[in-house]
Amino acid sequence: MLRVVVRIFGEYTDEWNAIKNFIRNKSFISNVLNFDPHSLTGDLRRDVEREMEKNQNSFVKEVIYRASLAAGPLADWTRAILKYSKVIESIKPLEGELNKLMKALDGSKKRVIQCEEELALIDKKVKELKGIFATKTSEAQVLKNELERSQATLLTARNLLSKL
Repeated sequence: MLRVVVRIFGEYTDEWNAIKNFIRNKSFISNVLNFDPHSLTGDLRRDVEREMEKNQNSFVKEVIYRASLAAGPLADWTRAILKYSKVIESIKPLEGELNKLMKALDGSKKRVIQCEEELALIDKKVKELKGIFATKTSEAQVLKNELERSQATLLTARNLLSKL
């Protein structure tokens, strides 16, 4: 059972002393607790599963827990890591698609920000043009009123001239 655990960490040895030394290493527990299941390749997982199938008796839960209180949870961890690795492998295409979509989303967010900035500039320009338009409209109204007064004066002058 311990040979399989050591193999998960990339150590290929059947030598009992090497396995004991690996497990007795100060960083072993930390390595188990911080193990990244993404680092377990499909080939390595299948290799470990074949090893577990060859030695099925070594992985019977009741037998392991009776043999060693420390080996029992380690065997449970091994099974869990292998299952998790299968899940990771099965969702890998979805993760790739998710990453692609996230990049597209980031691009879209940047485009939205760019469009909002452009819209703010356009709004500012529209306000400026509305102000200019209002000024020109009032100037046109003043000119129209002056034109109407001038036409009225001209009409009055023509009437007076025609009476002479």
